[in-house]
Amino acid sequence: MMRYLQHFFISSCLFVWVGGLSANPQLPLRGSAQVNAAWFFSICEMRLYTEPSTVAENVLDGRPLSLEIEYQRSISADTLIRYGNKGLDESFGHEVIKSFQAEIDLMNQAYVDVEKGDVYRLDFSPESGITLSLNGSKVITINDGKFALFYLAIWLGETRHARSTKQKIFRS
Repeated sequence: MMRYLQHFFISSCLFVWVGGLSANPQLPLRGSAQVNAAWFFSICEMRLYTEPSTVAENVLDGRPLSLEIEYQRSISADTLIRYGNKGLDESFGHEVIKSFQAEIDLMNQAYVDVEKGDVYRLDFSPESGITLSLNGSKVITINDGKFALFYLAIWLGETRHARSTKQKIFRS
């Protein structure tokens, strides 16, 4: 059970951002969620920036958004990659994942170990795809809107874990 909880909480907290310029600077904070493991130790805080009319059911419909994840403990890049890949496996079939494998590999190569207080940020816009930043510094951009929405489903999709996080974000 504890291993299951660790998977959920670490995969929920793959990305965060602190400071710097957003690719979507006009977007207001829509909500946030504290993600804990075993209900008592903090893994990260997730913050979603998007249009005020966005609701959980249409968050991945192609409108611009930014997702920040601020880590409250150290996590290795290998762990981030492993749990991100597991989240994709739970969300999509093998053929869909295979169709985006080159982009997934590029994103995975961009990860580094995070420490308490580090923030990964994912900025999405239909025109420019997805940009990953760490602590305000751009790490990688993949100019493919379809891949961006596919990848954001790790945190904002329809798996049980993603739905739970979305509910917390949209209730805050």
